[in-house]
Parts: sequence; structure tokens; C-alpha cells
Amino acid sequence: MKMISGLFLFFVTMIGYTYAGYPALLALLARRKRPFIPNSPSDEWPTVTLLIAAYNEEAVIAGKLENSLSLDYPADKLQILVAADGSDDDTPQNVTQFASQNVELSYRPERLGKMAAINRALPHARGDIVLFSDANNMYDEQVV
Repeated sequence: MKMISGLFLFFVTMIGYTYAGYPALLALLARRKRPFIPNSPSDEWPTVTLLIAAYNEEAVIAGKLENSLSLDYPADKLQILVAADGSDDDTPQNVTQFASQNVELSYRPERLGKMAAINRALPHARGDIVLFSDANNMYDEQVV
């Protein structure tokens, strides 16, 4: 009987920890973390590659690239790279219109799939951090 009450007390304690103890522990740890300073010099910021997978995205790719170019991150620290293959619409041509704004295209005419396009583009990524995106995802300017 003593063992059953000990087990009962253990499980009640674990349930209490799950609902109250763990969140309290996270709150304490969050207070100890150094806050992010958004106005720090940009040379301290990591380089970021935004890798956009695109297949037949003619209707949305220009909007996606405009959205990506408007991100609030130093332009010299942000690489925008579009991975496309096998598109039978004007997706690659629409991307090349942004080449003067340092948008890069990794394109192959045959369709090998999304992962093949991403794997082919990854060696061209220069960022310390790589963010993966689809062409139809629009981001808040503070996302990076």
C-alpha cells in the first residue's frame, strides 16, 4: 500500500510539473537570456541566405521577390537564391528580371523535383544561416 501511494504521489507531482513547473522553469531561463539588440552594428549580424524553391510559380514569384527584397535586414548580409527546375512557364525569366537587385537563380530545364533543385542550389548558398521558403510564402519585414 505504501508503494502505491508513493507511485501515486510521484505521478501527481509529474503532472503538476508538466502544467506548472516546466513553464515556470522556462520563464526563469528566458529572463536570464541576453536580449536581442536590434540596433547592433550590422557587421555583427550573420549572413543569411533565403533559398526559395519555385516550380511553375510565374503568378507569384515577382511578388515573393519584392517581399524578400523588402525584408528589414542589411542587404550586404542577405542573399536571395531561387532554386527552380523544369518550370514550363515564365518563372525563370521573371527571376532573372531581379538579377540587378542581386537575386540569384539556380535553374535546370529538366524537372527533377523540389529536393533536387534545393540540393543543386545549396552549394551556392553563402549565408551562415539558410532560410528555406516556398514561392507563395510572404514574410513580415522583421522575419529575418
